[in-house]
Amino acid sequence: MEKNIFKISCFIYLTSTLALMYIVFNTNTYPAPEILSYMQWWYSQPNTQIESFAANLGLLAFIISLIGVVALFFLQKWGAYLYTPSILVIVSTEWLNASYAALSSLYQNIDTVASISIGIIFCYLLFSEKLDIFKHNKAIKTDG
Repeated sequence: MEKNIFKISCFIYLTSTLALMYIVFNTNTYPAPEILSYMQWWYSQPNTQIESFAANLGLLAFIISLIGVVALFFLQKWGAYLYTPSILVIVSTEWLNASYAALSSLYQNIDTVASISIGIIFCYLLFSEKLDIFKHNKAIKTDG
């Protein structure tokens, strides 16, 4: 049962982040003029080298988190080693994005679902030894 909930959480994270990307890059949905002017102002502000580096690092971490969550969906433990640090980087660099104002209520709801799935995945990873989620994976034996 816990493996199914874990897989569903991974699938929800993957689909919700892809849906968010679709909403953001879809040219048919235009945000309100106030939000559009705020985003134009935000991106017109000069960035320091550290801010640019952190924003690019956040994008790379997002791509790595998608790879990690696909591996976790197939119950591969190595996906946790990609997913966990990349999500921590995303959370720490999220304040550099101009997305404080939600583009729509749909965007806000999908973002909330993605955040909840991140929390569920972290809880399952934290208790993975007790839940035997990765029981089929062979442990690396260093002795002998």
